[in-house]
Amino acid sequence: MDYPWNTKSVEQMVEEMNMALRESRPMSEQEKIESDAEFGYTPDETSDSEDSEGCDDMDEIKVSNIGNKDIPKLKNDDIMAVALAESGAMGEAGALNIICKKRSKVKIYHANYCFDDFDLDKFAQVFTPLKTFDCGVFGNVSGVAEGWVHIYMGMGNHLLLRDTIAGAFKAEVGEKSEAEIYGCYMEVAVKVLGGEA
Repeated sequence: MDYPWNTKSVEQMVEEMNMALRESRPMSEQEKIESDAEFGYTPDETSDSEDSEGCDDMDEIKVSNIGNKDIPKLKNDDIMAVALAESGAMGEAGALNIICKKRSKVKIYHANYCFDDFDLDKFAQVFTPLKTFDCGVFGNVSGVAEGWVHIYMGMGNHLLLRDTIAGAFKAEVGEKSEAEIYGCYMEVAVKVLGGEA
């Protein structure tokens, strides 16, 4: 039996998705509130829920978007954590969040190696643990570089932590599920690093 969805090539579907992404825009605050309301959330519930214990005491975190031209400015010694989404991950596929600390300042950078101008191989020249890291099936990975710890955050999302902060990070997240860690890893990393983002 022939279904309409299998008449297109993968390349055609990817191109259509890329076009939709290029035409998309961020939601306004009002649209976010309305979207939350559709799922039965009120603004109070989304910001102060009990499920976010340990993650709700932080101010808004600032994240800077970067591209290929910014890669040479990154220093391996400053990188404390890297969140990496596989190309088919739930959430933002291909997302890369780089958490750096220099002196007492924490900076978070965002890139997307699938949909943006960001070359993962070029980044691996700076962040050398990516040279050996290999994502497996269901969170099973190999090639975690010495001095780094891997935490699987579910659905194709990975977190690499410098071993000097991994113990404190794990203590903060305690028994949280993979999805809960995914929801608060930035806040926890900033807290563990003792800085402000």
